[in-house]
Amino acid sequence: PTRLSTRAPAGEGVHAKADAQIFAYIRGKVAVSLLVAAIDALILWVIGLELWLVFGVVAFWLNFIPNVGMFTSVCLPMPLVLLDPHYSASTIAFAFFGPLAAGLAAKDVLEPLLIGRSTSLQPVAVLLAIMLWGSVWGVTGMVLAVPMTAVARIYLAGLDHPLPRYFARMLAGEDDADDEQVQTHRVTPIEPR
Repeated sequence: PTRLSTRAPAGEGVHAKADAQIFAYIRGKVAVSLLVAAIDALILWVIGLELWLVFGVVAFWLNFIPNVGMFTSVCLPMPLVLLDPHYSASTIAFAFFGPLAAGLAAKDVLEPLLIGRSTSLQPVAVLLAIMLWGSVWGVTGMVLAVPMTAVARIYLAGLDHPLPRYFARMLAGEDDADDEQVQTHRVTPIEPR
C-alpha cells in the first residue's frame, strides 16, 4: 500500500502556511468583532438600555460565528427594547438597524480588507462547513468551522494525489483545467491482447 505524501507548496511548509492563515484569520476576526461589539454597545448605551455592556460582550463573541452570529447579536436585545414602553418607534428602529448596519458593514467591507482571502474558501463552502461542524460540535463547531476547513483545504492541497487536491481546489473555487497533476493521473484503458 502506498501512503499519500505531503509536499511543501512553493518553498513553504504546509504547517507554516496553515499557521499563517489561521493567525491572519483570528487577528482579523478579533479586530472586526471588537469594533462591531463597541458600536453595538455604544448604540444600546445611547438609547439607555441597562444591559448595554452585556450585549456588547455577547456581540463580540457571537461575531466569531460567520454569517449567523452577527444577526443573532442584533436580535438578542430586541425583546428588551420592544417590551419597554418608554422607547419610541424611532428608538426601536435605531436599536435594530444601527447594529445591523454596523455588522453588515464589518462583514462586507472590513472583514475582506482585514482578513482578505486568507482562508481561500468559497462562501458556499463556509456555509456548509458551519452546518457540518455545528451539527458535530454545536456552537464551538460553528466558531471553529472556518479555521478547521481552511486547514483541511491546505492539507488536502499539499497531498501528492489528484483527488484530495481536487477537493482543495473545489473548496477554494479554483479551476482545475490547467493543473498538470490532473492531466498526468488520467486513467488509460488496458488494451486487449
